[in-house]
Amino acid sequence: MKQALKKSALTNLLLFSLIGAGIITLGYIFKGAPILSPFKSLDNSLLDLAMKLRGDSNQEHVLTTDDILIVDIDDASIEKLGRVQLWPRAYDAKVLQTIGSGQPKAIGVDILYTEPDTLASVYEQILLEKGIETPGKIIQALSTDYLLKQAIDSSKVVYLSLFDDDKKPLESSHDSLFTDLRLLKAPKDLTAEFTKLINPILPVKDFRQVSKGIATISMASELDGVVRKYRLAQLLPTQLQERSASLALNLAALMAIDVLDVPIDSVHISDKFFHFGSKARIPISPKGEFRLNWLGANEKFRYISFYKILNGTVPKELFENKIVFIGTSAAGLQDIKTTPTLQSRKPGVEVHATAFYNLVNQSFFNDLPLGWVGLLFLGLSTLLTFSFYALRPVYALILFLIVAVLEILFFVLVLFPIFLLVLPMANILTLSGISFIISTVYRYFTQEKDRLQMRAAFETYVAPDLVSQVLKNSDSLKLGGEKKELTVLFSDIRGFTSYSEGLDPESLVHLLNNYLNQMSEAVFHNKGTIDKFIGDAVMAIFGAPVTQPNHATLACQSALDMLDALKKINNIQKSMGEPELDIGIGINTGEMTVGNIGSEKRFDYTVIGDAVNLGSRLEGLNKYFKTKILISESTLKSVSGDRFIYREIGPIRVKGREDAVRVYELMDSVSNISLYQKRLEAYNYALDLYHKKQFGESRQAFEQTLSIWNNDGPSQIYLNLCKTYIADPESYQPVLIMESK
Repeated sequence: MKQALKKSALTNLLLFSLIGAGIITLGYIFKGAPILSPFKSLDNSLLDLAMKLRGDSNQEHVLTTDDILIVDIDDASIEKLGRVQLWPRAYDAKVLQTIGSGQPKAIGVDILYTEPDTLASVYEQILLEKGIETPGKIIQALSTDYLLKQAIDSSKVVYLSLFDDDKKPLESSHDSLFTDLRLLKAPKDLTAEFTKLINPILPVKDFRQVSKGIATISMASELDGVVRKYRLAQLLPTQLQERSASLALNLAALMAIDVLDVPIDSVHISDKFFHFGSKARIPISPKGEFRLNWLGANEKFRYISFYKILNGTVPKELFENKIVFIGTSAAGLQDIKTTPTLQSRKPGVEVHATAFYNLVNQSFFNDLPLGWVGLLFLGLSTLLTFSFYALRPVYALILFLIVAVLEILFFVLVLFPIFLLVLPMANILTLSGISFIISTVYRYFTQEKDRLQMRAAFETYVAPDLVSQVLKNSDSLKLGGEKKELTVLFSDIRGFTSYSEGLDPESLVHLLNNYLNQMSEAVFHNKGTIDKFIGDAVMAIFGAPVTQPNHATLACQSALDMLDALKKINNIQKSMGEPELDIGIGINTGEMTVGNIGSEKRFDYTVIGDAVNLGSRLEGLNKYFKTKILISESTLKSVSGDRFIYREIGPIRVKGREDAVRVYELMDSVSNISLYQKRLEAYNYALDLYHKKQFGESRQAFEQTLSIWNNDGPSQIYLNLCKTYIADPESYQPVLIMESK
């Protein structure tokens, strides 16, 4: 995030962050709306995943899983005892008697006893037809309800279940609901969304009179059929008072109240909480449900087959101080629930046991308050929007995917299992996506659009592979400059002005465009930057705007590539019967000011300084010395390695400079040294004699050089100087002085 955001961008991005956070917050508030059901589905999926992944639930604060036993009417019991519908109540009585004699703390029965244990009336008619005079007494004698009543009465801790028959209309009289149930009173406005009982059917009177309590057993499954929450209480179909509602407690809630020794009159409901006096505060939904904290993968309740207790193979001591739930897991009895656990199918009785375990241990998941949710959304939206904006779209997309995965992992592996915190993950993930989209779109219409325009402009004078590097640090392209050691290259066509006068405009433009294109390619290929075109002249920079440590080497190689490109152009010129072109190139390395120079509204990226002017002067000296490429001593010293062939021209003082500079001719790559060996040896020998003021011997040596190097410009100049100094030794000057540019 090195790029500084402009003030306007900061303001706009902050505004967009507020809008995004506001939209997601509204979605969170109205997450129950049908249009937002995908949010709820995603939340449920992530909650289910978190539930499946954790090993232990770590909720053994008051009870452990060993304190709860489930007596199961399982498939094995049905196989041993026959169809459940044909069991006499004596079976249930004996099992309850055994359990009760073990002194458990509570027995919750998830079995309905809403009808007497009698044979159907059809059997009475059959007995009459067989000559039995009192069939009713016989059928009555077959009932074992009295045994079950005795078992319930003797244990003193049995909780029975009522049945809500929502298929039948409500009966007119419900006095027993208010006399036999321990009811909870609550304000109507706090229970308006609670589930309402339609037609509650209580257990047989004899049973309910001796039970410790009667409770509802309905399950709160969601649209996908999964049980994730537990219903604590349900509204009765009639009301005792106009300003209050009457509620019947569910099985786990009623048992937990008694085990925790909470008086029913101290149980009350407040906004978002269900209070068991001062013993427990349960966070609930508007429907009066709390999210079940299922056991982890390494935890389980102990199951005991019903038939084993009936057969007397289970000692009563096993039940001492235990909480016992009686229910069924047999598939044919249709009390199997889908749950968000590794063992996804569980009997309904285990749902009650799990709810009881949560309530007594006060192990509840917590939702963030709405205010904190809003702050979370705002902070996350702001952070992500600015983070995504600071990156290029492809990197922003990668960051978004990483953030989304980390958000899920942090929730699933940390917040949910350790801190029991439930976050609106669907909203958070959606907010992350919105932040990515907002920042990407805004970036495209602002910064990325500017980048594309800048790229298009830069590619006309910067090597394409350097453009991306330039744009990464676009702040360096603002108005102003800095001093850096760089290499500058100037090239010019000899006599082009007079040559161009003989061409028609179309041919002239075509030739010039082709020439400049070839010269630009030579510069770009060596990572140079085209500073400007001045007619047929080219000015190039090496080492900026992207730093190149070997800028002098790149400039020299670019110059040689220009000469190679010129040969191709001249081949075309000859084929067309046109004169060949000749160019001169000057290269200098030194400290110069580089940057965008001009006005606020119009500026050019260029270099200025004495080192730049010297490069231009060297280019002009090629006409005098009849050379192709002249470089300064500073450039020669900056070239890395033994790569090129040079020869010394000499110390020269160009027009406009007081100090002399030693100048060299760049001739070729060192791989072609054999082509120049003999000529260079002759030239260097003659030049050495000249510097020693042995002008006579130097004259002969230069004449020898010209005999093998026809029309060599530097040799011809030094030959003439030798003749001058032989005639007038006192006029000798060690520095060549150029009077013109």
